Amino acid sequence: MTTALWKRVEEVNQALDRKGVKVIQEIKAGGGRTLYGFQPQSVFDAMNEVFGTDWGYEVVEFSQQSLGDKGMNFYGLVRVRVWVKPAPDVEPVTREAFGGSRNNTPGDALKGAVTDAVQKALSTFSVGRMAYEGELKAYYQCYQKIAEKLRSGDSAIKKAYQDFCKKHGLGRLRDWPLSKLAEFCEQEKIK
Repeated sequence: MTTALWKRVEEVNQALDRKGVKVIQEIKAGGGRTLYGFQPQSVFDAMNEVFGTDWGYEVVEFSQQSLGDKGMNFYGLVRVRVWVKPAPDVEPVTREAFGGSRNNTPGDALKGAVTDAVQKALSTFSVGRMAYEGELKAYYQCYQKIAEKLRSGDSAIKKAYQDFCKKHGLGRLRDWPLSKLAEFCEQEKIK
């Protein structure tokens, strides 16, 4: 990846960090596993914020299958091509990815498949890499532990929280940048 593209991707990842824990979604996977990822709209918003019109995607192919009366009875599968420009007057770099989604309506199954594929393609540029490196689970759990301690009435944590907010100009906990959550948990030895 070129230096210019890497710099813009880092700006996208910083924008995702600034959005806080509210853009993390828990995804219940098979076998009792829980995965953590960024909500698709937050990724698209961060891309738009940094790249503007210097990025996009196209659906290269798609298929759809009716699954009958099994609930979530439509499955969409798509292949998308995502393109990003390292700089405004530079040729775009492209990546392709597949995505799938099961839903109650044909349109929602395809829409889910597209957002899945676009996020997968963007991940090959390292967009949202915190999710793919497994860091979002730690941020999410850190948030939950801080919130739990604050609800418990722990006066030492409440004072540390207020001081930290004042020092860094922070508001509500769910709006803190992810990096600040980690910093606070480390500072206060919250595990």
